[in-house]
Amino acid sequence: MTINNQDNIMKSGLVQLSDLSLTRPQGDWYPLINAYVDNTFSNYIKKDVDLLIYYSYGDFKKGSSTILDPNSHYFNSFFGCYVIRQNETGFYGFNDDGDLDLEEILKVPEYDYDFLVAGSLGLENDNIITDYTINLISSVDGNHYVDLTITTNSLYHQYEQFNLNYLQYGLPYIRNEQQDFFPIQMSGKFKITKYNESITLIYYIFSPNRDIVKNWDI
Repeated sequence: MTINNQDNIMKSGLVQLSDLSLTRPQGDWYPLINAYVDNTFSNYIKKDVDLLIYYSYGDFKKGSSTILDPNSHYFNSFFGCYVIRQNETGFYGFNDDGDLDLEEILKVPEYDYDFLVAGSLGLENDNIITDYTINLISSVDGNHYVDLTITTNSLYHQYEQFNLNYLQYGLPYIRNEQQDFFPIQMSGKFKITKYNESITLIYYIFSPNRDIVKNWDI
């Protein structure tokens, strides 16, 4: 995944960062919110939608983000907001009765992490691990909240050759005895809301550190 500039975001006609109530979690996070306009999620789910991903991750130490450092509290930790416009009747992630369609919601982070993040760093499709456990679902004032646990591949891997994604994360310089993309368990939290007549917002945070997730006030 590479970063899109503001012009591409404006041309997409999707939600600007300034219009989102995206609260930064406490702690050592990269100070900027990146944005990526995706063009292939629609094919992945076989549905006419547009996807804009706002995201950030652990701050930089020694030239690389702590998202790649298995010794850091911010290893494999990231947060942001998925903006999904459905170009047909209804809202993405909701069924015809207006109830939350959790299976459809989960397809967004699954696609993002497995293919745009870990996949783009070298994780092969045959080695992808994705397993969700839903801990809690609640609704307050039209907002839907989901607390979950995910077993998936970590982003840990040894450097083999240059990858464009190293321009945003830095190089994976940390070495240990673990295998590349070893399995980990992460906590996650969503806030899901309807933005306007066609756009769904999914605010998200993921981390192996449960306290980071629990303390994010969304």
